[in-house]
Amino acid sequence: MGVLKTSFAVTGAMMLLTSGAHGGAAAGTFTPIGEGGGTYSFTGCERPAPFKVASFADKKGSDRVRARNTETRRYNAHVAVVNAYLVCIAEEAGRDLQIYFNAVNATMEAEQNRLLEELEAEGKVLDSRGSAGGKDEPTNAF
Repeated sequence: MGVLKTSFAVTGAMMLLTSGAHGGAAAGTFTPIGEGGGTYSFTGCERPAPFKVASFADKKGSDRVRARNTETRRYNAHVAVVNAYLVCIAEEAGRDLQIYFNAVNATMEAEQNRLLEELEAEGKVLDSRGSAGGKDEPTNAF
């Protein structure tokens, strides 16, 4: 079985990310499309091939029952493989979402810290009494 890609559409904050922005740590790939959207492709999980039912129409009696039982066992095994794939893509998506969240959150916090440092350096941060620039000025009691 070859690895097949599965994609779904995503929107919103994910548009901030570009393909490869996660430094290769994420398993899947995100491709921005249009404004606020894109596609995500699973790459770390092997997608099972579709189930093909073997014909047993030519079988009669107990041979037909055995053939049907065999197909039922094969189908149940296929369902187990599909379930394992679904678990795999859920785990891959969860890991990638955590990576993306951490990257976006760290970038946001760093930008907030830079802006606060700039404000402090410019002397525009209010002190604990509500006056500008650290000067002792009366405050309104309202």
